[in-house]
Amino acid sequence: MNGPAPHDQAGPFYPGDLSPRRYFFSIAIVLGVLFGLLGGSDDNPLSIVQWPLQAIIAITALVTLHMGLIRTFASRLPSIWQLVLSGTAASVLITPIFYFVDVLFGQNQLPESIPAMPLALLEEWAGIYPLLLLAWIAMNAPMLFGYRLRQQVTKPSQEAARAFAPRFLSLPDAPRGALQYLKAELHYLKVVTDQSNALLLYNLRDAIAELPEDEGVQCHRSYWVHLDAVAGYRKDGRQGVITTRTGEQIPVSRNYRVAVEEAVQERVAAS
Repeated sequence: MNGPAPHDQAGPFYPGDLSPRRYFFSIAIVLGVLFGLLGGSDDNPLSIVQWPLQAIIAITALVTLHMGLIRTFASRLPSIWQLVLSGTAASVLITPIFYFVDVLFGQNQLPESIPAMPLALLEEWAGIYPLLLLAWIAMNAPMLFGYRLRQQVTKPSQEAARAFAPRFLSLPDAPRGALQYLKAELHYLKVVTDQSNALLLYNLRDAIAELPEDEGVQCHRSYWVHLDAVAGYRKDGRQGVITTRTGEQIPVSRNYRVAVEEAVQERVAAS
């Protein structure tokens, strides 16, 4: 694994790297087998199966809920709080599942009465939540700190970028229509066009590298905007705000403000 990427890079996953799903599930299975071996006993040899099963259930819930959350208001939150939200939601969802898996494998017993069930589940959740949240944040630590899993991708020439459609727009789930802007969502990429939007398993830095430089501008470490989509720009203290033709407000960080202002002025002068 390489060292930290520049501050404007979002995420460690690049095309050709180990995919996030494979990354998370590999860690989950390895930890599940390890805990199964360490926690196993002659009285419960099935623990070698129980732990990996619970690990797979947990990572499935975490990844699924996180993908759902970043399609909502949570996309505006810092990455660490997105992880806390998805980790908390996943812990609540999997608690009853884990409880009954424990019962199935003889690690727990059903309460003697139905009214006692909520307390039993609460105790189960209290044991699951801290470890699950810590593990989820630890798994995402490379992305949070900007570490990369391979060497830097070489940026193609402008001629090559114009000759071929960007790879990320040719993926099966890519939206159709004229590109408006891109937004990094942890190790996913939100692609917005004038017709629809979609989340792709892609990296913002690589997507920008596939586009001609004069088509758009990076305005924030998590945003790139197509210049044809810019309807207006205004300063906001030491930062700025781009208004798109669809009325969306996109932040411009102070590190990119000068480049954005120059790009917008050049486009206006050329039109």
